[in-house]
Amino acid sequence: LEALVELAATAGDPLRREGLLRRADEVFGVEVHGFREALRRALALRARGEATARPIAAVVERQRTIESYVERKLLATLLQHPAGLERARAHVAPADFRDPACAELARWLWAAPGGAAPEPVAPLVRELLALDPEPNGEDGLEVAARVVASRRIRRELQERRERLRGTEDVSEQRRLEQEIIGLTKTLTELGV
Repeated sequence: LEALVELAATAGDPLRREGLLRRADEVFGVEVHGFREALRRALALRARGEATARPIAAVVERQRTIESYVERKLLATLLQHPAGLERARAHVAPADFRDPACAELARWLWAAPGGAAPEPVAPLVRELLALDPEPNGEDGLEVAARVVASRRIRRELQERRERLRGTEDVSEQRRLEQEIIGLTKTLTELGV
């Protein structure tokens, strides 16, 4: 991302800079508005000869915090409403969790929820059970599961688009285009 700041600094044309921002969104999955603001601050710092890493790191950290919040909200709701596990499974799998502790807890829940939580996830279970209950019960669980699933689908879309840009094989291009269409449709159906 810091290399992108350098590229944007040399791109005097606002349209080219906007193209770089959109490409960053595709490649890095960074929300464009927040990154645009961070890039503006980084460019101002660069113009004064200061380090540019802090605004970029702040955007990445904010995005990770948001992702972790959604994962924790989903897991807390599952702990409060264990009957909703099948609904969650319809959208997400433990591999969809990016936070390592959340992924470990999800593996435990998906495998055999019940009884005492194993020691590696027990502190997280206690923390999540101490949170206020989800006011919308299993409906809130459905929304959180769709958000986590949409992140996975966006990553898959990004990966397919990258592969499409890199291939010259026409049959592979058609296959990837069909996958992109299918993923886009699934993302639309999730409604998040």
